[in-house]
Parts: sequence; C-alpha cells; structure tokens
Amino acid sequence: MAPENKNLPYILSSPFVIFGFFLALGFAFLIKVILQRPAQLQRYIHVQAAKLVSSEVKYKAIFNEAGLGIIHLDEHENFIEANQRFLRKTGYTFEEISKMKFSKMLKIKSKSLHKILNHEKFEGKLLCKDGTKKIVRVTNSALNVDGHKTHILLVENITQRKEAEKNLKDLQSKMQMAIRISQLGYWEWDIAYDKIVWSDRMYEIFDFERDHDLNSSVVLNSIHKEDVNLYKTKLKQILETKKGLTFEIRIVDNKNQVKHILARIECEEDESHKLAKVKGTIMDITEKKQALINLQHSYQMVVEQNERLLNFSYIVSHNLRSHTSNIQGLIEIIREVETFEEKRELFNLLAEVTQSLDESITDLNEVIHIQKSKGGLAEEIALQPFLNRIKNILKREIKQSGIIINENIPEDVILHFNSAYLESVLLNIVSNAIKYRDSKKNSEINIIFREEENYKVLEISDNGIGIDLESNKGQIFGMYETFTDFKNSRGIGLFVSNNQMKAMGGKIEIDSELHKGTVFTLYFKK
Repeated sequence: MAPENKNLPYILSSPFVIFGFFLALGFAFLIKVILQRPAQLQRYIHVQAAKLVSSEVKYKAIFNEAGLGIIHLDEHENFIEANQRFLRKTGYTFEEISKMKFSKMLKIKSKSLHKILNHEKFEGKLLCKDGTKKIVRVTNSALNVDGHKTHILLVENITQRKEAEKNLKDLQSKMQMAIRISQLGYWEWDIAYDKIVWSDRMYEIFDFERDHDLNSSVVLNSIHKEDVNLYKTKLKQILETKKGLTFEIRIVDNKNQVKHILARIECEEDESHKLAKVKGTIMDITEKKQALINLQHSYQMVVEQNERLLNFSYIVSHNLRSHTSNIQGLIEIIREVETFEEKRELFNLLAEVTQSLDESITDLNEVIHIQKSKGGLAEEIALQPFLNRIKNILKREIKQSGIIINENIPEDVILHFNSAYLESVLLNIVSNAIKYRDSKKNSEINIIFREEENYKVLEISDNGIGIDLESNKGQIFGMYETFTDFKNSRGIGLFVSNNQMKAMGGKIEIDSELHKGTVFTLYFKK
C-alpha cells in the first residue's frame, strides 16, 4: 500500500484560493469606483454651474450695456426685462413700463402690424415719457422657455438716419428742380468700362432714345465736325491734368440740328489717385447764342447806321451847304453886274451849280431808297442770262475799250436776290473795270462763280490801274470817296453797291494792288 501524500489537500484547494483572491480584488475595485463617481459628478456640476453663472453675467453685461435698446416681452406684450439703454432712451423706469404693454408705446402707421409680435422687423415711433417721439426699427426674435413663448426685441433709434434720409431726399428734389429749371443735363463717364450715364435732359439735348447705347465714341460722333479738334484737345487736357474745365462747343443732334453747348467737367479719382470718372453738366445755350448773335448783328447795324448818318451829315453840312452858298453868291453877283455877257456867263455857272446840287440830291435819294427797301423783294435770277443783259447794256463801252470779258459760270446758277439791286451792282463794278482800265495793257475782265457753305460767290477781277488799299483803308465803301484823278469820278457807286448787297443779306469784298488790278468778290446768301 502506497504511502499517503500529506500535501494533496492543499494542491486540490489552490484553484479556489486563487479564484477567491481575484474575486476579492474585483469587488475592492468596484467598491472604489462606486465610491469615486459621486465626487466626479459633483465636480462636473460645479464646473457647469460656474459656466452658467459666467454666461449669465456676460448676458447681463451685454443686455444692459448694449448700444441698442433690448427688451424682453411675454406673449402678451408685457415687459419681462428692459436694458438701461432702452430705459434711458424712453425716460421711463422699469417699474413704470412693467405696467404697460409695448404696443401702447409704439405708434405704427401700417394697420397690418396691429399684432406687432407676429412680425420679425418693423418700424414705428416710440413714445417717450417727456412726450417726444423717436423713430425706431425693431427686430423681433421669439423664444420658447418651458413651453412659454417670449420675445427678445432689439430697438434701434433711427431718428437721425431718417432725418438725414429726408434731408437727402429734399436736397435731391431741390437739385432735380434746379436742374429742370436751369435745363442742365448731367452725365458720368466710367473710364475703365467706357460706360456713360445720362440724365433725362441729356437725351433731350442730343435727341436720343432712352435705350440708346452710350460710350465715348457716340459722344465724339455727335460733336460738330468743325469743333472735333477743340473737343479732343479739351478732353486730353482733362485726362492729363485731372482738373475741371468749362468750355463751349457745338453738337449735331439726332435731327441734324446744330446746338451750342456750355459744358462743365469735373474729375473723380479712386483710392489710388487714378482717374476713375469724368462727370459734369451741359447746358443748351443755342437760344442765348442766337440772341447774342442777333444782338451783335443789331449792334453792327447801329454802327453802320451811325456811319451812314455821319455820311449824310457830311453831305448836308458840306456838299449841300457848298451848293447853296455858291448859288447865293452867284445871285448876289448877278444883281450887281450890268452887262448881258457877264450875266449870261454867271447864269451858266449857276446852271452848273444847280446841276451839281441836283446830282447830290439824286444820290441822296438813291441811298435813302436802299435803306427803306432793305431786305426788299427777292426773286430767283438766272445768273448767266442776267450777265448777258449787263454786257448788252455796256455794249458800246466794251466795243470802244476793246476789253475782253471771260466767264466761267455754270448755266444753271440761280441767285436769290433783288433784280434791280443786282443790275445796279454788276453795272457799277463792270463799268468801273472798263473805265479804270490800264491803257498800257490788253484789258480783260474775268468773272468766276463758286459756292461756299453759306454763300454763292461771284468773283469779278480786272487787270486795270488798281487801288492803293493801304492808303485808303476804311474808306473804300465810303460815300463820295474817290481813288483816281478821273474827272467824272463821284465816289457814290461802291457806297451804293455795298449797301445794296448788305440790304439783301450779302456782302462785298475788295482786293486790289496798284498797277496790277482789282478783284471784287460778291457774296450772295443761299
């Protein structure tokens, strides 16, 4: 029989001992964890409470010190809270407003806002304690707290802004009225995008439709062709100097009407001091310009009239008085002489003086007739047949002088002029060319026709003895002005011709040189 092992019971019980040890260890750990959990929870609660307190402090600080009025209302518009800004703005204490409904403090024009808390944003007049009213903008945010609906309202005082907006609208209205009264057109040109904005008056001045595309090329194409270089020069000056400018220019509107424009231009720079916009105003001064032209024309007429009056006074005071003095002197002598021969000689002298007096009176009457019939009856005159008529009247003088007349005139030329005046002018100029020919030359007269923008032009030139214009400047068309030693020169022809041309809206110019000839240029208004 084998011997008994004394350690066998210990060996068989060792697993249970180990299991019991780990079980005890597990229970110990579990108890420790359970005992530590309330402490951690407590610390967590303290942290969250601290955060909540901090948030509440911050909320109170924001609520009371905010730049806007803030109020807290319940769903019946009763005050729960109101910050200091709102209370200072209205002049009330919280105790006072807590007995009021917010809608009673706010006056709103729109009837659709009778339930103000149903709207997120609205404007109205806030009634203050001192009776004043402030315009406010209200922003409404709804909150749900424990099933109860409340509202946070931001109340912004916009009284000054509204007043500024009203003042701006009034100013704009006044400016628009001023622009309408002054008939100014306003425009802006964005240089970078070449975009132009016009006011209504600009479209009226240029006679463009409102949907017309606008850019710098459109404006350039509207400038009068004679003023394009001026416009380009002014524009270049503005772009280079960035300084404003005022100038006059002509445009041609959409109906091909020429208009005189007074333009004022200003420059606008961006933040980098680069030229961003060019803007300004224009005024249609066509009527004023025409009035000025008419005034200048009237002034010129007065000046010319004064010159004629001076001529007339000279005639009356000098020529007529000389004639009458001569007549009186001769009559006194006739009374004293005794012989028939002496009396007959004196009567011949008296006849010559009276003949000279009659000529002066005739000349004076002709000038008066021109002035009375100024702008008289005009008719369509075929120039070529009319010149043939003039040559036929002067046929004897032309034949005797041997002068050659060359013509370069289209057959269909028509002049709008007074026929009696035209006959007088042409007869005077052509007969003078014959009378004052140079005997040392083969005399000739050249008659050439051409057209200019506003005039039909007839040029009559000769190679006669000519006139010293330098010595006789300002006297060429004067009455009784003569420039030769010819016996029969009376100095009335050019004076009359000049007045006849002016009376029909035309003019006469002269260019002459001694011993070379004279050129008369007649301008007939189209």
